[in-house]
Amino acid sequence: MQIIGYRNLLLGATVAASSTDPVAPVDNLSDGLLFDFWQAGSVGLATIDIDCGAPQAADYIGIAVHNLTLYGLQSSDDGVVYSDVLADVAVDHTSALIATFASVTARYWRVRVDSAGNRPMIAMLNLGRRLEIESPAAGFKSPLLNKKYDRKVSTNASAIPVGMLATTRPTPLSIQGRSLDDVGWRAEQAELEETALNAPFFYAWGAGLNDAVVGWLAGNKPIDVSYTAPGRVNAKIKCDVLV
Repeated sequence: MQIIGYRNLLLGATVAASSTDPVAPVDNLSDGLLFDFWQAGSVGLATIDIDCGAPQAADYIGIAVHNLTLYGLQSSDDGVVYSDVLADVAVDHTSALIATFASVTARYWRVRVDSAGNRPMIAMLNLGRRLEIESPAAGFKSPLLNKKYDRKVSTNASAIPVGMLATTRPTPLSIQGRSLDDVGWRAEQAELEETALNAPFFYAWGAGLNDAVVGWLAGNKPIDVSYTAPGRVNAKIKCDVLV
């Protein structure tokens, strides 16, 4: 199974953090840019609160360009009492993160993050409903991760991280989907193209979705569709992988 995470509840929501550096505000989490970021104003556990204004469904979370050693997700009906949606997950790398869970509908969401002695920072945070695409029955090859990707963390005179720079060379990637429902896929395709042509999205594959990247749709015709049987189509999604 392959997962695309392009829907994002942060867009149009009220977002606040328990601690924020004034030069790295929470608005940077959802601006579609990977070279700016939100950063906590202090070391230790921080929370990012998302008020959608009305109950909204979500079944995935994605995080990119970060220095996290832990993250978790909670939801609430009243903004006071929160329940775990995704128990705290330990992180031992700075690559893109994506996690899926059974669909939950809530107005209030809380992301918990920590960075083991540093101020947590994130450039991109997505929360919403995922798109699942069945992989080809045979011949599916895991995309090659971009080996040119690098992160540089700048520090101040006290050796405290104060900035992060992400540099990369785009890597072309073709996502293959097979025998998709034509009517359902056409609706998904229209929404995917409208959203992902203007903002990055998460893509994950493999057992446990342990492999994840971030990219943009690429080319003049980023999604090609071919009919395989009445009411069934194959889709090829062309994108440039950046993380």
